[in-house]
Amino acid sequence: MMATTEDERPTGDEPQMHGVWKPGDPVVKLTPEQDRARKRRSAWIAIGLFAFVILIFVITMTKLGANVLVRDL
Repeated sequence: MMATTEDERPTGDEPQMHGVWKPGDPVVKLTPEQDRARKRRSAWIAIGLFAFVILIFVITMTKLGANVLVRDL
């Protein structure tokens, strides 16, 4: 590992690329149009996920059929 000089050290002006937010880092402000688009995307993702769960449930119940009710106790 090489030692860094003062010139090579980050000054704090560069964007953080490590995925860690720290107080003082720049914050992206969405426009109202971008915010509506994000909410619309989120709603469609939720609808798609719900439809997928219902589809898996229907397929499972179809494959099991009436055998679900036939159980030896």
